[in-house]
Amino acid sequence: MRVPCSRCGRLWTVPDPSRTFRCTACGGAVRATPAPEAEAEACCGDEAAGGVPAEAAAAGEAAPAAEGARCPACGAAVAAGQRFCTACGAALGTTPGGSGERGAERQARRSANREFGRLRPVARMLRTLYVVLATAQGVLLILAILALAQIGALGKGVEILLVGEGVLFAIYLTGTLRVLREPFFWAILMAGLATLDLCARLLWTEGSWIPLGIRTFLTVSLWAGVAQAARLHRLMEEHPEFRLVRRRDQDKLDRSELVARMRDERRRTLPMRLALVGFALALPFLAWGLFRVVLAPPGPAATIAEFRAAWNGGTDTEVGAFFADGGSGTGAGVLYEQFRRRGWGEQRPQAGEPDVRHEEGRAAATFPLGSARLETRWGLEGRTWRLFAVELPEFEAPPLDATLERFATLWRDGSVAELASMGDAQARDWHGSCQRLLERKGWLERRPALGEPRIRSSSPFSARAAFPTTGGDVVVSFEYRAPRWWLSGLRLPDG
Repeated sequence: MRVPCSRCGRLWTVPDPSRTFRCTACGGAVRATPAPEAEAEACCGDEAAGGVPAEAAAAGEAAPAAEGARCPACGAAVAAGQRFCTACGAALGTTPGGSGERGAERQARRSANREFGRLRPVARMLRTLYVVLATAQGVLLILAILALAQIGALGKGVEILLVGEGVLFAIYLTGTLRVLREPFFWAILMAGLATLDLCARLLWTEGSWIPLGIRTFLTVSLWAGVAQAARLHRLMEEHPEFRLVRRRDQDKLDRSELVARMRDERRRTLPMRLALVGFALALPFLAWGLFRVVLAPPGPAATIAEFRAAWNGGTDTEVGAFFADGGSGTGAGVLYEQFRRRGWGEQRPQAGEPDVRHEEGRAAATFPLGSARLETRWGLEGRTWRLFAVELPEFEAPPLDATLERFATLWRDGSVAELASMGDAQARDWHGSCQRLLERKGWLERRPALGEPRIRSSSPFSARAAFPTTGGDVVVSFEYRAPRWWLSGLRLPDG
């Protein structure tokens, strides 16, 4: 009766259809009727089939018979190493160099099967670790990119850190796909990464010894797994039919065909594997380039154009709103005061097209204001450009001579109210201040004559002058706020 081997598909003629035999070519089960119990028995070491291949029996050929080898029951000629007579089915004795050698081979194969079954979970565990690490690294990378997109400007250290995280993600992802085919290499790689991480934490961080102890235990465990993966790799090299990723047609091939198929597959897939390695190495840099293009902070041109529009046609508050602390902050308050001093409260000089100079996170813009220039300094906060400094063009106030002459005239001939009118009543009660000062000196009705004034200090918006008298100097201070100089201080001589 012709029965195929359940593993390699080779046809055999068996003497007893009710029994299960082992294929002498590959060690698979040969049975006429499927029987799970018989399969289990055969895999655990049942006796090998002693029939002749069905192809030879159908052609009327027989295996070469040893000289004088015949069946003791019926006297038919038998082949060397045959264990059952093909004519009557009687059991035959063992011949030297026959089933003894095959028995040792089967014993070695059973031992390799048991060891492969014991080591297979190591590769599965490595793959689970790579899946977990790839998932966690991918989530962390996405969260880091989203967080940095909100912050805006990046430093060189952050960029290097992101590239490193991307490389780790590519390694873990590639390991997830390849660890079952090359467990030894990927086990060494994971243990090496764990060792580098542990050394870095021991050298450059200070923390509790409990997390370091846990990391040390995990690193030692990974190196122990490397030894197991090395043994698994050697078994897979010695027995090509041992595969962690089984192909559908693998069980239909004998050993020699399987080795030839694997070699041919390696040659055919070499370009694809090289391309996969290149893609894994290039993936972090491609992701970084995409991040820089899509999530890069905006340039300052649009914000500077909005500032120019507010300067030419907006209110003071609209201009001050570009400062980092807003329109009510210190920077805006100083700018408003400059506007009032120059008389720019209602209308400012028109700003022309700016000259923009842009560096990483900083920018400067120069606007032409007729023959003068307006300088601005900008900085990036998050993804928004803010105004940090404004330099208005140099301002020349009108000469102080006419103001000093008028003060001298009112000091000599004017009343207290007329003298106080030289000060800004909105800033200070000058009438009351002059009244008290002159009354204390007894100069309400008659005041001492003033000599030629001497300018003690002068700036674009302030000046101080001293008028000599017989009793000392009368010192007056002035501030310019368009359209004229205002009295800001008065000090009478002592005594």
